[in-house]
Amino acid sequence: MVSEDLLTCYNTGCPVKKYSPSENGDDACQYHPSVPIFHDGIKRWPCCKRSSCDFTTLLSYPGCAKGPHNPNKPEQQPPKPVVEENAPPEKETDFPPVVHEPLEQKPVPVRVPSQSLTPLNTNTMPSLINALKTLSTSATPVANPAPVKIKCENFGCDAEFEEGGELADDCVYHPSPPVFHEGLQFWGCCQKKHTDFEKMRQQPGCTTGKHNWSNPRVKKVSCRYDHFDNPSLLTLNIYAKGALPERCSFAANNCLLRVHIVYGKELLQFEKDFNLFSTIDPSKCVVNLNATKVEIKLVKEPPAPWRSIELPPPEGAPGPGHE
Repeated sequence: MVSEDLLTCYNTGCPVKKYSPSENGDDACQYHPSVPIFHDGIKRWPCCKRSSCDFTTLLSYPGCAKGPHNPNKPEQQPPKPVVEENAPPEKETDFPPVVHEPLEQKPVPVRVPSQSLTPLNTNTMPSLINALKTLSTSATPVANPAPVKIKCENFGCDAEFEEGGELADDCVYHPSPPVFHEGLQFWGCCQKKHTDFEKMRQQPGCTTGKHNWSNPRVKKVSCRYDHFDNPSLLTLNIYAKGALPERCSFAANNCLLRVHIVYGKELLQFEKDFNLFSTIDPSKCVVNLNATKVEIKLVKEPPAPWRSIELPPPEGAPGPGHE
């Protein structure tokens, strides 16, 4: 017995698809004589008026006509719009065709940082006042703490004094950090270049001012923070519990936010400069010191959504560590 090659039936909705030519009778195929119509989420066979919202369900409806299997593959023709039965005729209009012009690109504001930092308006909230009262009453005083030496943290200054002793004279220092470039070392403020690091370090300062005394009893730590953004305002939350208002400072220009927080009975210190994603108006920004966090409200100028609180680092530069 010679086996016959099976043929493919191209009738719409044929459940068999493959058939033997010798078994192809006048009613061998049950199919739909029309193609399905899709309109407003409804799929419908126009030949038998059956419809469904689900395409798989529509295909499961048995055909409404019978006939022989069709081995002829239909020619590929460009799709024509299917007109619903009883649909109102299209109205002719004299309107000119719509021309979609490209949207006008608004210029990106130039991010020019101002030089001076302005102290931000700072409010001590009632929740923090109550928490500090509780902290002061529960703190155990230390009897006769050992004196420690305090050092000046200004660049180029090595002055130090012992707690309880006399303060040193005015500070002669470098206001800018050192720069290292192509084998040369120099202070960013006075630009006198050296090839030897020790000579650069011993170069006298170019500015006279006050010492910046560090406190060895203060422990520098990282601090968790997050932010919430809307087009006109960015709220930065720094989770420093029990901030000490007299030891905290907040300053900013239009591009930079400088944060200095001392908090808790352990005297933990968090410092960070935020290189802001875009520009702000420091005169309208507000800092609220709460019992469990520091809330900084940055008013944007101009208003616009920010993708993050800080600008991403330049390509090839290491990213900032987690604070």
